[in-house]
Amino acid sequence: MRTTTAISLVLAFAATSVMAKGGMASSCLSTVDPKGCLAGVAVTALASERSVESRVDGYATLLSSLARAGVQHDGALVAAIDDTDAPIYSRWSLAVSRRAYALRFEKNIDGTDEPSRIESLADLLRKRRDGLERLTLIWWACEAREDAPKAVLAKWDGVLDRLCKLDAHDAKALDRELPDLSIMAAPLVDAFNRDEQALRRSIVTSAAVLTGYEARLSQKMSFKAREGVQGLLVIGHLLNAVALATSGHHEWSVREAELSFAYLGRTKFFAKAPEFQFVTSLVAWIYAKAGLRSKAIKALHDSLARVDGLRNASGGARAPVYAVAIETLRLLEREQ
Repeated sequence: MRTTTAISLVLAFAATSVMAKGGMASSCLSTVDPKGCLAGVAVTALASERSVESRVDGYATLLSSLARAGVQHDGALVAAIDDTDAPIYSRWSLAVSRRAYALRFEKNIDGTDEPSRIESLADLLRKRRDGLERLTLIWWACEAREDAPKAVLAKWDGVLDRLCKLDAHDAKALDRELPDLSIMAAPLVDAFNRDEQALRRSIVTSAAVLTGYEARLSQKMSFKAREGVQGLLVIGHLLNAVALATSGHHEWSVREAELSFAYLGRTKFFAKAPEFQFVTSLVAWIYAKAGLRSKAIKALHDSLARVDGLRNASGGARAPVYAVAIETLRLLEREQ
């Protein structure tokens, strides 16, 4: 899983054997090949995406999810072309995901996806002040390493290990973006690095910060300020949920995910923003990780139905939900 800024999905063209009628993603769940169907719905939804950034982010998100889920859909790799008009961090994410997919399915890789270029672009991004770009970089590198066979990791020349970290400079950049964002992000990085001792410390610190924000809600404040605090609680609990799910603390991760979803429902802005429908899809993924099959299936249906009902959502906003749904379905299949 990844941040809302990092996750957007575009697929200009990809062949699939099963399509949902009318492009309704929720219909995919009753088809023979729901994962392939969702990829097809993504094609329909995102073909008209006008934002270059969303388009490139979209290719990156889809390839990342397909590689991690072990779902081969080569049309996505063919369509995922680097666009020089996109921001550097989007192009960097695409290069990482293209390489991850190509290595996973033994496809040819061009020079834009070589480890040396990926690391050089990462170094450039780390010198910039943008905190969310740094968080995107760290999370993307960590995820590309998740569940990858040793033979595949060896072909990264150690780049992912060097990038999957949160140093003092990163922390300062994150906190300039959002108060205490580095504290909220730390458990995720510790979880990806399988550092249980560090995770136990960072999750306690993160929980204390979130408790402080929750206490502020009892105080008088403007509507805008209250929405901002609740938005931080959505993000903080979501990051904790993903960290705990990744590290195997499933019961705790479910509680954190449900808290994030509850705060999402209390914020008019975030609840209506198409981009934040991603939170609802992550709840389904976390239920699946925790082995709560019936809850995961219900949450997955609800998530896709919500996106189907969003008239103003672009392909880039719908994409994260489709990508996470593919990974959730793969988790559910493994339990059968």
